[in-house]
Amino acid sequence: MGFEYCSAVQYAECIPDWDDDMRYRMIVHDLPRYFHGATPETRRWMISERPQLTERKWDALLAATTEHIAILHSMAVPEWVDEEERFLDPPWFIGMEGQNPFPWLATSPPPFHRHGTIINPASLDERGGQRWYAAVICR
Repeated sequence: MGFEYCSAVQYAECIPDWDDDMRYRMIVHDLPRYFHGATPETRRWMISERPQLTERKWDALLAATTEHIAILHSMAVPEWVDEEERFLDPPWFIGMEGQNPFPWLATSPPPFHRHGTIINPASLDERGGQRWYAAVICR
C-alpha cells in the first residue's frame, strides 16, 4: 500500500474531526512537508480546489500555509486564499499563550501575517517551509 497525498480540500474535511493539536500539526507541519515531496502536478492538485469553510481560525491557518508553500515553490497562489473568511483580525498568536509573542511576530512568514495567524516559524519543517529568517530567534 503506497502513500497518498492529501489536498487542501481533504485537510478541511478532517478539521472537525481533529483536536486543536492535530489540526495545527496537520496544517503547519504535514501539509508543507508532503507538498515539498510531491511532483509539480500533485502540488497543483493539492492546493487548487477551494476547501470548504470550517472554523474561521483554522480556515485562516490553512489559507496562510497554502499561500506560503505556493510562494516557496514558485506557484500561483490559489484565489480561494483571498476569501474574506480566511483572514483574522485581531491576529491569532498560535500556541503563545502566556509567552512574549514578539520573536514570532518578527519572524513568522508574511502569508501568516497577512492572514492573521502568527506562528512560530520553527514549526515549519525545513524541507517544506522554514527559511533563514526563522533560524535565529532573539530572546
